[in-house]
This record gives sequence, C-alpha cells and structure tokens, in this order.
Amino acid sequence: MSIARIFEIGKRSLLTYQSAIDTTSGNIANVNKEGYTRRRVDLSELTAGIPGLGRVGLGVNVEDISRVRQRMIEYQLYQETQSLGRYETGEMMLSQLEGVYAEYSGAGLSNILSEFWNSWNDLANDPESQANRAVVKDKGVVLANTFNRIHTDMQNMQNQLASEIDAKIKNINQISTQIAEINNQIQLSNSADLKDERDILIADLSKMINIKVRENEQGQINITTSGLLLVSEAEASQLTMSVSRNDEYSNIEISFQNMNHQPEITSGQLKSLIEVHNERIPDNIDKLNTLARSIAENVNSLHSTGYSLSDITGVSFFDDNVGGASDFRVNNAIVNDPSLIATKSSLTGPGNGDMAMAISNLQFDTFVDGQTASDYYNSMISLLGSEIQDMEFMHGSQQVIVDQIYNQKESISGVSLDEEMTRLIQYEQAYQAAIRVINTVDEMVETLLAMR
Repeated sequence: MSIARIFEIGKRSLLTYQSAIDTTSGNIANVNKEGYTRRRVDLSELTAGIPGLGRVGLGVNVEDISRVRQRMIEYQLYQETQSLGRYETGEMMLSQLEGVYAEYSGAGLSNILSEFWNSWNDLANDPESQANRAVVKDKGVVLANTFNRIHTDMQNMQNQLASEIDAKIKNINQISTQIAEINNQIQLSNSADLKDERDILIADLSKMINIKVRENEQGQINITTSGLLLVSEAEASQLTMSVSRNDEYSNIEISFQNMNHQPEITSGQLKSLIEVHNERIPDNIDKLNTLARSIAENVNSLHSTGYSLSDITGVSFFDDNVGGASDFRVNNAIVNDPSLIATKSSLTGPGNGDMAMAISNLQFDTFVDGQTASDYYNSMISLLGSEIQDMEFMHGSQQVIVDQIYNQKESISGVSLDEEMTRLIQYEQAYQAAIRVINTVDEMVETLLAMR
C-alpha cells in the first residue's frame, strides 16, 4: 500500500472521529435540554479492491448521524397524553363548576334554603311578630340573590370557557402551521434539530386534541384528527369554532375552516373544555332553573291563598313570572311591606300561623321531579362531586401510564452521561491513533527525502 493511501486513511479517520467526538459532546451538552433526542454516529468500514491484494480496508467513514428513537413508543406516548390532557382539564373545570355553588363556604344554596324554611317555622310559632316577618322577607331575598348569583356565575364561566376554547383552537392552528413549515424545511434539509423541535410541537398538540401521527419515508409528518387531515406534509388545515346562543347558555361546534367537515373531538384538553361548556354547565343551569321555578310556584300556590295580619289575600311571595334562577326574586310588594306575608289559611285570629307552617313544611314535600327541594339540590351536588372524583382517579391513573411510557422513551432516546463519556473516551483514543498514523506517515516521508 502506498504512503499516499496510508496518509488518506489517517486523514479520513481523523475527520471521522472528530465528527464522532463532536456528536458525543453535543449529547453531553444537551443532557438537560427538554425534547432533545440522543444522536448516534453510525460508522462504516471503507474497502476497495486492489489487484493482487483483493479487498483492502481504507479506514472508517461516518455513514450517518441519526436520532436514537423508537417510533412505536413515541406514538403511544402521544395517544396516552391526549387522555391525560382530557382528565387533567376535566378535573380542573369540574372543580371550578363545583366552586360556583360555594357549598364548602357556608354560603351555598343548601344552607340558605334550610334557613329560608326555618324562618317560616319561626314565623308560624309567632305570626304576629314583625321581626319574624322581616326575617322571612330577608331570607327570601337572600335565597333569590343566591339563585341569581349561581346562574350568573355559571354563565360567566361558560363565557370564560368559550374564550379558552377559542384560544386553544388558535394554539392548535398555530402549532399545526409550525409543524407543516418544519416538514417543508426537513424536505430541504434533514436536520435532527428541526425534528426535535417538531417532536416537541407534536407533544404539545397531543395534549390539546386527539391526533394520530404518521411519518413518511422522507421524514415528513402527517397528522389526522378523527380521520381528517390536520397536517399533510407542508400543508396545515385550520380549525374554527361557531357559537350558537339562547337566553340561558351557548353551544360551540368545531369545524375545519372553509370545509363542511366537523372533527369528532374525543380527547385532549379541548374535549373537556367543550364537554363542560356544551353539556355540564347547561345541564346544571337547567336543573337550577327547575329547582327555582318549583320553589317559586309551590310557595306562591300556598301563600296566595293565605291571609296576612290585616286579612289581605291573593298576594304571591315570589314574583308570579319566575322562569328560573335568573329571574327568581321576592315580590316587590312583600319586600316593601313584610306585613303582607300570609301566615293563616282563613279569616281567623292574628295568632293563627297554619299557612306559615304549611309553607315551612314544603321542605318535606316531593315537588321537584319526585324529590324534596333539598334532596333534588343535594343530588345535583353529589353527582358533580362524583364526576370530580372519577376525573381525579382517571387523572392520577393516566399520569402513571404517561410517566411509565415517558421513562421508556427516555431510556432509548435520552442521554446517559456515563454512556456518552465512555464513547467520548473511545472516540478520543481512536482520534489519537489516527494522529499517530499521520505522524508516522510524515516521518516515513521525511526519512525517504533524507535518503536522497
């Protein structure tokens, strides 16, 4: 073998192991960088056929610098992250909805409703007491204000959720566009850093909406949601939302912009946001309206047939046109003159409080969908609490699953300092050996020149 060929082998080895050292050093430098995928240097032996010698080794060459990854684990992590996003957001949103009722603060409807019934019982025991009448009126006003507040807070929460859904959709669109742009750049330059950046974006996207990811032979990513293309190589589709409203609440639908297709949102943060907005809040408002309307109708049904101290009858305690929680209020005539409160059922003496007792006893009547008012309300709160507990359990269980898959991914794609340091020492030793080859060739050339 000629000296020139030996020199070429040494030079090629020097460059090869320098590249390997740079790649390994990069792994070590990025050990704590989120989303970084370990790089691996794939070396191959170069050979050539030489007459009389057969195939002769010509050193080593960098065949490829690849990202160490396992696609199946990555795709599984995306799938499980979608469920985690749904349960995590669902738990948070339902807890906020539960907070609207303020049951744990003592200012909840359950306690106030109980005080309202009890005030009628106290008035029945002393129907001539103006102080007791004022208390009944005040408890009725507090009850009305509580219904009004809960209804308003639920509407405000739904409006807030609509804004969050809109922001989430814009974020999804932005990430989809970024992924499509990176796909286009990867087609021009197969950059590992670009692929890491894209993987981070896909992970963020998987928290928000149900997606499926596929990578083609050119390294480009296609993303679908419920079978519809969200990202197709260098093109990204955009989602949009439409809002329909009535007097009580609104409803949101998601569709692809400039298309008639509506994706089925089955997971991710967006699923829980839409579910609470479109289902949970309207259901709670409907039940709250049923409770408010039933109380107003049944109290008025008795009160309007009773007589006040001055034998006035036909006066309703609550407004006659109560349609639900939003317009639940005490009759202005009662607010201005509590002496109009009916305490007796007939034209008897002022000491008769049978009507007040009958209204107090309404708390034991099953006039709200076959339940007492308290039982009906408590079943609402219990159902909501049960849903929160389910979400908490699913959130905790899903977090464990995601953590396990993430650890599996990191065991493959993550950087181990011990392994990288070992490789670095090996590559440095090979680099030094290549230098010795070049130095030896240099000494040989000098010896030959000196012989002349």
